[in-house]
Formats: sequence, C-alpha cells, structure tokens
Amino acid sequence: MATADTITGNGALQFMQPVAKNHKQKLIQAWVDSIRRDMVLGYLAMLQKNWKKVKAVKILPMKKC
Repeated sequence: MATADTITGNGALQFMQPVAKNHKQKLIQAWVDSIRRDMVLGYLAMLQKNWKKVKAVKILPMKKC
C-alpha cells in the first residue's frame, strides 16, 4: 500500500478505518506509515527469497538456430 491513490492502497485504508473505529482507536498517519513500511519490507524479503530460488535453478544454454 504505497499510497491511497492505488486500488489496493485505498482498499486497505477503507478497511483499516472502520476497524480502528470499532476498536475505539484513531487511525493516525504515523501508524499508517509504519504499516506501509512493514509491508514494503515484507515485499522486499519475499523478492529476495524468490531471487535466491531463481539463482539456484541451473539455466541451460540456448541452442543456436
């Protein structure tokens, strides 16, 4: 959720606002920013894990036509 301008970002904020309200919490910008940071770090960790899997696969040379 980089910004609320994306469909997923807007959807996430639309979900978090009523949840926070139901728990009598105010959805403050610092909390939203912290969630964004954690999501980015998780995404980067997933990319790194997948990259290690790709590097482990032996790539066969292409045959000349």
